[in-house]
Amino acid sequence: MAVSPLRALLTAQAQSTWNRLQREGGEASFVAAGLVALVAAAAVAPPVGACLVVGRSYGRGLAAGEDLASNLAGFQALVLGLAVLSGLLEHRLTFSIPGFRLYPIPRLPLLAAELVAGLLNLLTLLGSLCCLALAVGLSLGAPRAAPVFVLIGLQALLWIALVQHLVAMAKRVLAGSRLAAAAGIVAVIALSLHLAPRTGQGLQETVRGAARSLTVALQALPFSQAYRGVEDLLQGRPAAGWLRQLVLLAASALFFALVAAVHFGSAGLASGARSRKPERLWSCGSPVTAMARVFQGQVLGSREGRIALFLPVVVSVCLAITIVAMSEVQARVATGPVPWPLRLVGLWASLPLTGIFLALLPTMDELWLNQFGLDGASIRSLLLLPVRPEQILLGRTLGMLRIQALKTALGIGPLLYLCRPALAEVAWGLGASGTVFIVLAACGHLVSARLPRRVQQGAFLGSSATPLTAFLVPPAVELPTFAVLILTYEASALVGPWGPALGMSLLLVAAAIGYARVLPFLGARVMALREHLVEELA
Repeated sequence: MAVSPLRALLTAQAQSTWNRLQREGGEASFVAAGLVALVAAAAVAPPVGACLVVGRSYGRGLAAGEDLASNLAGFQALVLGLAVLSGLLEHRLTFSIPGFRLYPIPRLPLLAAELVAGLLNLLTLLGSLCCLALAVGLSLGAPRAAPVFVLIGLQALLWIALVQHLVAMAKRVLAGSRLAAAAGIVAVIALSLHLAPRTGQGLQETVRGAARSLTVALQALPFSQAYRGVEDLLQGRPAAGWLRQLVLLAASALFFALVAAVHFGSAGLASGARSRKPERLWSCGSPVTAMARVFQGQVLGSREGRIALFLPVVVSVCLAITIVAMSEVQARVATGPVPWPLRLVGLWASLPLTGIFLALLPTMDELWLNQFGLDGASIRSLLLLPVRPEQILLGRTLGMLRIQALKTALGIGPLLYLCRPALAEVAWGLGASGTVFIVLAACGHLVSARLPRRVQQGAFLGSSATPLTAFLVPPAVELPTFAVLILTYEASALVGPWGPALGMSLLLVAAAIGYARVLPFLGARVMALREHLVEELA
């Protein structure tokens, strides 16, 4: 039976992924895949459910004649922002045209398959599910315009895939270009100067001016015109309503044509001959810095490292979307009895979310449990280097610290914008995060040497089995650490608003001093287990 090229490509990719998962994980792959699916479903359920509830509320408002097009267009802009982040951080080509050049497959189905596969990335999957939930909610709130809402939702999925793909192609083309980096720095400086408070203008007026400019920009989006078209249709103006829908359809077609032209053009450039750049030797200030840079490259170049880098962003975005959506719903039901889920959300929102998020950030990955897993057979060379064992461990800690700083910078943005925490809360959150990081890094040195697990580059699962003891280590280390943090917070909160920041800072200094004192002991223990390390990893 003949099938379309698009269906054949997607089916082959799914079967290849499933075969690879079975080959690498065996029977445990079923359990691992089920656990990953459950965790992913639990992570996306709150924002998706909130979008469904908000969509139903907005649909009823549109049916009643309320002007909500700007709010809905702002939501679409937020979702497209997720697509931009996904294109910058995690998108990779699945169906490259040069790789399929020998097969009689048209180029357009290859691009379509690439866009569909891109929607399965973590951030774009979250944005797509939120768009679909919003469309379903709007359809439930205004059933007369349900087909139009479904059409807008499907076009939102197309825009998410196109934006992610376009950003990823631009990143690949401009990678390593100093001119592009300089242009980006100049653009950031120009934007900062534009948003800086003018003479005699306070920060509040500046924020309001930026919000007004953002509102004007949202009005020009095709999605804003489409939602205003829904208002026209519901108010009995079909000609104007369908004309606005045609604006979005035309914009989607033009955007698809632009992305297709760039995609096919970049594929032609990729298949041509390239001039080789001369090799450059690099040097570092010390062996610790050199090993930290190598370790950082290993982690960020692996699938597990990219997942660990994106997980705080996903958690922060889910938290931000849930709080925004639920605050909107709570405002709409303020006149009536408040349901118990909203009371729980209100209690949750009253917590110092930014500080708690920062304190939990080092525990959102298990890199500290397997610090030597990515070395593989090169563990022999690492242990034979003319450096002290403490320098090897310190290089691992410095590399993890750089990754931790990057995760913090990426993940804290939505919470800072939404919760507007006090500076004291951010200070004690950073102190708690540093304390947890040092404790986990120190304990991870011993655990990684005693229970090493070889990780194959690009694999879904580690190629060596995970011992049962490794599942008991994280709670055994993290629970006492957070107990100390909570006691420190409660004791120092009596001093004043800056008391927790002072207490966490002192605790961070004590943890750093303790780490420096036990580092020689940790190095000696790792070297005592070097034969076990080589046997398991090499």
